[in-house]
Amino acid sequence: MTEVEERTPLEAVQKAREIWLNATKQSDLDEVERLYRWALSSKKNIETDGNDGSERPKKKAKQGHCGLDRSDYINASEKFALLLCQSGRCKKAKKGLASIGFTCRLAKRVLDYPDESKESDDSSPNADHKQQKVPPCTIVDNFLSQAELERLQSVFQSTTANYWTSHDYAVEPPSPYFSYVLSLEQIETNGFGFIGELIQKVLHCPQLAEKFPKLPNTRYVEMWAHNRPHASGHQLHFDSDDEGRG
Repeated sequence: MTEVEERTPLEAVQKAREIWLNATKQSDLDEVERLYRWALSSKKNIETDGNDGSERPKKKAKQGHCGLDRSDYINASEKFALLLCQSGRCKKAKKGLASIGFTCRLAKRVLDYPDESKESDDSSPNADHKQQKVPPCTIVDNFLSQAELERLQSVFQSTTANYWTSHDYAVEPPSPYFSYVLSLEQIETNGFGFIGELIQKVLHCPQLAEKFPKLPNTRYVEMWAHNRPHASGHQLHFDSDDEGRG
């Protein structure tokens, strides 16, 4: 009997997620896939005793979905499909997603985006088209001074830092989303210390002003932070009062 066969399907799914969240190499992801495949194809049922205290023989609990209850089965199927999509196998994920009610998903270029460093061949027919695309965001190298970077690290880097523990932040299952919204009027009046200084630095950055001409019209600033591994996503959403409810 192999190690995976000694687990219940639920234990295999939980172990797969644990490895995925801490994966550092391809072999880790290979093991995640192996565990998901086994759990989702397993016919193993959980044996339970009678709940009336009698000496009845053990009976098998009907799980209905490969040894997993429906909720765990759907959750594992979603994760397995995501793994397939992120590794260039979107077509193989299609049948599994359809079986649990999905009718659409994010595009391949979102779930399995290319390595831009490997797309530098300007001789390709689409090279001119690629150069015309302007990304909706920008990166400013060395925006923070070394002192500013170290100060932010002292606040956010440790998973036991006050910012995370005070908000009951958790990776799995993910904690509810939270952020802070500050008006520029408040910042100009009260300063808001170090955070206020960083906001003013953003507002007066020449590179950002060139990229975003309407930056001087800004009235509010939203601030948030995450401390999650790559495999832990975030709900796709439009900002609204109902955010996070569905």
